[in-house]
Amino acid sequence: MARAQFTFNNNVRQLFTGDSLTSKMFQLAIAAAAVGLMVRTYLVAPEMATTAPFTGPAAILAAVLTVALVGLGGLFPLPLGHKIHLSLGSSAAFATLLVFPPQEAIPLAFAGTLIAQVIRWKRGDRLTLPTIIFNLMQYVVTWSLAADVYYRAQANLLLTNPAFSWLPVVATGAIYLLTNTWIVSTWAALRRRAWTWDLWVRALREAGSGYAASLALGAAAAGLVVTRPLLVLALVPLLASLRHALARMSGIIVRQSSAALEALVEITEQGSPFTAEHSERVSWWAQRLARHLNLSADEVELVGIAAKLHDLGKAVLPQAMLLKNGPLTDEEWALMHRHPAIGAQVISRLPGFEAVARYVRYHHERYDGGDRGYPGDLQGAAIPLGARIIAVADSYDAMISARPYRPGMSKEQALAQISANRGTQFDSRVASALLELAQGEAEGITVAEPQQAPALQWQAVSSR
Repeated sequence: MARAQFTFNNNVRQLFTGDSLTSKMFQLAIAAAAVGLMVRTYLVAPEMATTAPFTGPAAILAAVLTVALVGLGGLFPLPLGHKIHLSLGSSAAFATLLVFPPQEAIPLAFAGTLIAQVIRWKRGDRLTLPTIIFNLMQYVVTWSLAADVYYRAQANLLLTNPAFSWLPVVATGAIYLLTNTWIVSTWAALRRRAWTWDLWVRALREAGSGYAASLALGAAAAGLVVTRPLLVLALVPLLASLRHALARMSGIIVRQSSAALEALVEITEQGSPFTAEHSERVSWWAQRLARHLNLSADEVELVGIAAKLHDLGKAVLPQAMLLKNGPLTDEEWALMHRHPAIGAQVISRLPGFEAVARYVRYHHERYDGGDRGYPGDLQGAAIPLGARIIAVADSYDAMISARPYRPGMSKEQALAQISANRGTQFDSRVASALLELAQGEAEGITVAEPQQAPALQWQAVSSR
């Protein structure tokens, strides 16, 4: 039987996009439209160059705050449907269009969105350079059309009546929402070889109300800028609270998704009598350690989930390698060292579980940055505390558990190893917390030791 081959490239992120010639032509068309609309805004439509609302130092401060709010809002998109996200950056961008003349508003919104896109790409979100460029260009098209509608509506004599002053804002919001969702839906449909209308209707059905609410917040912010500028700052905690509430709601869905991943881990572990319920025990210890270290209830929950999923990446490794009755070869170790990154990559697709993914990715790092830690990117306090907790809990359970290539240690021997490796392999504070908890236990975890297990020397360097 041919052995499965696994190839990973740490330097180049090659993401499958489903791009077709038609979708690429559509991207070019949107880019051309963006350039054309910007030329029109600056050269052909000077009547849109209205007076700026701020001058002098106030103008500089307003520009910096606008870019910052658009960027911050774009950093944390909220899931509202299948690959449909709501960005609170839209609120800030819409407010910018209503307050500043287009010649100023579009560059400010562009700068904030660009910063958010680059940061998301650097932190590992599923973005490629063509995707970032397309996102920016489609926003330029959206902003340009919305700004044009807004200033033309304001110029209408009928709408100058105070009773109808809200109509330009509503019309602008409608153009903003419909243009943005249509462009994105069309692009996605061309990549999936699906019908644009179907995706567009679904996007409006699933995300339309949330999108409209975000634009309404932007309109409220714009109104405050005109009448009470300082009150705009009061919207910042309001937006943060809104995002937190929505994130908590989406967390329910995410937990349901994580349950499926936990089931996959359990199935993988049940394939061997040596690893059955290993992740369950690691999660149990990790949560106790997190509470002992005075982490909040939310943080304890995230650590517990990450601990349950810490070996998710092993699900794609050859079972024969995991059950090998003897030391691994260099090639097999290289493959084994990839399992935290594989698991983290899967978990990172779950919105709201970014911290869980980081804990899983770095749970095999050595605290002192030694060569045996992997992936070898972080050391010391730079390693997330959740990952340091899982490292101790994982190693402790692995040491007292039998493996095909060695017997399990006694509880006392394992604790001695944990103590001996404080400050080197393990964070001293976390290791000391385990010693305090374990030594205070009336009874420890009992794991059966098969008689045929070879008596090989065990070192507290890997939980394999």
